[in-house]
Amino acid sequence: MRFSNCSTWDLDSSGRRETLNLKTAIEGGCWRVLCVGLVLSADDALGSGRKENTELLWHPGMANASAAARVTTNLFVVASDEDNCLRIYSCASNSAPALVRECGSFLGLTGHALEADIEGGARVVDRIYWIGSHSRNQEGRWRANRHRLFATEIVTQGSVIDLVPVGRPCTDLLDQILADPRFDPLDLKKTAVDAPERGGINIEALAATSTGGLLLGFRSPVPEGHAVLIPLLNPADVVAGRPARFADAIRLNLEGLGLRDMVWSGSEYFIIAGSPGRGGMTRLYRWKGPQHRPKKLDWRAPHQFNAEALALFGPSKNPRLLVLSDDGGKTRSEDESSFRSLWVEP
Repeated sequence: MRFSNCSTWDLDSSGRRETLNLKTAIEGGCWRVLCVGLVLSADDALGSGRKENTELLWHPGMANASAAARVTTNLFVVASDEDNCLRIYSCASNSAPALVRECGSFLGLTGHALEADIEGGARVVDRIYWIGSHSRNQEGRWRANRHRLFATEIVTQGSVIDLVPVGRPCTDLLDQILADPRFDPLDLKKTAVDAPERGGINIEALAATSTGGLLLGFRSPVPEGHAVLIPLLNPADVVAGRPARFADAIRLNLEGLGLRDMVWSGSEYFIIAGSPGRGGMTRLYRWKGPQHRPKKLDWRAPHQFNAEALALFGPSKNPRLLVLSDDGGKTRSEDESSFRSLWVEP
């Protein structure tokens, strides 16, 4: 079955502009915001003037930003690959998270390495799907907790917004991929036993499709120098406990780079591409889908900005990208972690 270019839908088609007084649900009491720098209103950040903002925003409360999605016109949710929490932030200020949703108990994690290693998020209507890396650890040891595909629903009640887990986590998605003979040419069975640093399987990107499906993007392996996408046609069924259905794999020429994140605008995809292993370069691409070649954007990451996640705002004809940095051990003080974001106008 081929990936189809069916009629598209706009992730921002409602045109709503939400102004919500969010109920704070912060772990461990109140957050303290340090060194507040650039503070913009939502209109400034997303306004019609569309001036490129090259200044960085700092978001306290976590450092390892690994996946993101738009929640409202001025809010985004971000996951970390170091815990199992989803945090909602303003995309226009240096403020602490407005909401923290802990998902570890829902994910059914066991053992001593209790991180799902969430690496990708994609919004489909009012549902956000999240995926773990499905990778082994640095020593090549099996990590069952990383094998998760799950979903949360955006729920608004009055002035309160929440992310509510729905269905149940899928824990055998990789097994279903490896059992599909269409993917044998990718040698995934061979690389499934290796650490990501040695070319082993590492899923880091997740994007919606025009038909309500998902694209699973691999940071590694990169067979014959091409990044790999596997279309998942029925994610709603999968998180309801039913078997996955896939379309043929897609190979992208990203100049030897793998996929770190991607997002669907309603008419095209935007991609963060990075080295399959540690470190290396990061680039942004736009891609109109199968039968089209990715086009590299004229964008250079700021110094030590580790572009890892994307959230898209605005209409498909005039989008803005919020690019998040996985800042790992970087902090703005000795006692508080944070990650950075910046706007890119493609």
